[in-house]
Amino acid sequence: MFTGPRAMQDRIAAADLGIVIPFRHDRPERFENLSAVLRHLTTTLADAEILVIEDGAQIHAAALCHDLGVRHIARPNTGAFHRTRILNQGIESLLTRRFAASYDTDVLIYPQAWQQALAGLRAGRAVVFPYDGRFCDARGALRARLLANPDLGQIPADQAQAAPSKGKGDLVCINPNSVGGVVLFDRATYRACGGYHEAFVGWGFEDAEIMARMGKLGHAFHRIAEVPLIHLSHPRGRSWAAASWYGASRRNNALFRAMGRLSAAQLTDLIAAGELRCASPPAPKPGLLAQILRWKG
Repeated sequence: MFTGPRAMQDRIAAADLGIVIPFRHDRPERFENLSAVLRHLTTTLADAEILVIEDGAQIHAAALCHDLGVRHIARPNTGAFHRTRILNQGIESLLTRRFAASYDTDVLIYPQAWQQALAGLRAGRAVVFPYDGRFCDARGALRARLLANPDLGQIPADQAQAAPSKGKGDLVCINPNSVGGVVLFDRATYRACGGYHEAFVGWGFEDAEIMARMGKLGHAFHRIAEVPLIHLSHPRGRSWAAASWYGASRRNNALFRAMGRLSAAQLTDLIAAGELRCASPPAPKPGLLAQILRWKG
């Protein structure tokens, strides 16, 4: 049970926000992290719609979500974890919410960053990261404390900001300039820019690609300064066969580089033609996308 100092009536107003969490139970630690994250969100934000979309061979999180008043959708699946499709379907289902967050299973966001990020969206920003780029991994005893009580008051932001980039301590900055973890979007702009590119399967480069694409279309992202993201550590399990994961990662890398070569006009054509949404993973449907990616001009 959350025992932090914030009373429920002091939560941050978030009735205009929906949060989509794609989840696959590939390790027990993932479920532990999800439990902490959901308790953190429900005690930090007031009236946000939280949606967990669980994709996997077995479904584990339905009871947890029910107990916390969180919406849960089960997607039985023994194949690849199609994160981009899950996010698109989830974000597009938030019909009454002006803003949406793509939210990983394992991350915690400081309340002051939530406040600033939502203020930025309400002031007209299209894309906001509720942290400064520093992706800090909580391990060992610190992770255990956060699992028991996911209140970031245990580790003030300025202390987390000083986490080393190397070492074996309980808090290590594993990426100083991350474009993943949690991203907040204006939903209308997200849709106009095509959403996530569904030819990206699994994990890798999908967040970087949508950020680059939206920037090229005139919607640069904004960060919240001097506040890091806290990531609850977990073993790196693979969601399907190692060879399949490796192949998907290589394809994601190649697609990211190819998309980066396209002009704003070409991107606009792809979006208008619906070519960023694929009929069946992992290969995108043939058509305009294939033609443009072969373009040598």
